[in-house]
Amino acid sequence: MQATRCPPVAPVPSEAQSPPDSLDLFTAGLTDVFDALTHQPIVDAAGKTRGYELLYRGLGDGDASCMDSGLHATSEVLCTAAFSLGLDEAGDGGKPLYVNVDGPTLLSPVVEAIGPRLGVIELLESIVVTDAVRRRVEALRARGYRFALDDVSHARDERLALLPWIDIVKIDMRLATHREVATLLALARVHGKPTLAEKLEDETALQEARRLGFDLFQGYRIGLPTPIACLRLPACSRRGVHRLHWMARNAAPAQSLATVLARDPALALRLWLLVDLQTDDGAPREVGSLRELVEAMPRHVLCAWLEALWQTTVGEMPPGDWHVKALALARFLELAAGRLAPDDLALARAAYLLGLIGHFRETLAQAFRQPAQRVRGSPAIEDAAALRTGPLGALLDLALGRPLYPPGWCPEPLASHPGFQAALGPIAVAAQRWARECCTPSRNDTPPMVPFGA
Repeated sequence: MQATRCPPVAPVPSEAQSPPDSLDLFTAGLTDVFDALTHQPIVDAAGKTRGYELLYRGLGDGDASCMDSGLHATSEVLCTAAFSLGLDEAGDGGKPLYVNVDGPTLLSPVVEAIGPRLGVIELLESIVVTDAVRRRVEALRARGYRFALDDVSHARDERLALLPWIDIVKIDMRLATHREVATLLALARVHGKPTLAEKLEDETALQEARRLGFDLFQGYRIGLPTPIACLRLPACSRRGVHRLHWMARNAAPAQSLATVLARDPALALRLWLLVDLQTDDGAPREVGSLRELVEAMPRHVLCAWLEALWQTTVGEMPPGDWHVKALALARFLELAAGRLAPDDLALARAAYLLGLIGHFRETLAQAFRQPAQRVRGSPAIEDAAALRTGPLGALLDLALGRPLYPPGWCPEPLASHPGFQAALGPIAVAAQRWARECCTPSRNDTPPMVPFGA
């Protein structure tokens, strides 16, 4: 079936459209619900939910089994799950997400985004088991990745040759005959593999699957596919995603990646949310700079997500109000920190990150149930944001208070620092200019267009 594209993330209006205040950009219709992207529960014999399958279907298709396959479809599923309101609901407290993958996607870097904590790689029935496929599955399984065989309906399925590296065998109860079901169950049990009965459409099919001793169950009788609410994040630059990916896979230092990332707050936001998916216990990471953010994710996982983003990102980052405000605030804090402590590079980098975090929370707080747990800085950054303590707190107090107080206002202890107040005007102008330059696409800024996955 030809892949049907899920409606793209709504871009932030350009300056030419005279956008309202950044908060207003998200209060009117923060999320969209797309029938093309759904999740369906998987339960055990006691009826307890043990996971969800993510389904990317053609618009208006009422059959949950008719999922569009391909690299783009898998990337769309992954990015929507990671960046939408539906992630907490679909993941439901760390329950695995089952993601359909075809042959080309399995051999691409994108599949490495489906890490052990995130979910299970479902190998579609269209996969031809070549030596390359076998080696890929074996190598990923050795690194902890989990696999399921999707829609198995007979013992002649060539994918059964991969059983030594498979975690779950999903048997299609709508296509398999009683004899074939018995044969497949026996084969799976010989290899010690759990089995899942799928396409259970009525109570009779469910009871039969229970009688046969299946471990897991899925189908319309268990639960209908539920549309996922897709969070409309500000657009990030496709050119920026490509550049960051090109540098990452060519072993660029983390600080060089952070320098590129600093110019696109929407991309930084997405990578920040992804860090939460990389921890073993699901606890949020605490980072003190964009460099630490880049280093918090294994390089191969970072490359996988950047390729998935490239597959689903449309157009260039518009010079929108949200982006300009984020960059201007972060740059102002960075330059002010550099003026306050010229030799303290760590303070300047933390100040830049503080500006981004503050802007994320101000504009997107309603998008996350517990924003402080989804986007968290180091203790010094968090104390500055919440309590206005330390040099970072004073700098943030200055940045947020400048529009509210008379010209020349400066909080202590910054006001007593020699020459600091006099430098604030030029710093503010430089920050605004830099922010707008970052939001203006440049054709001289593009890396070689090497195809992804090459």
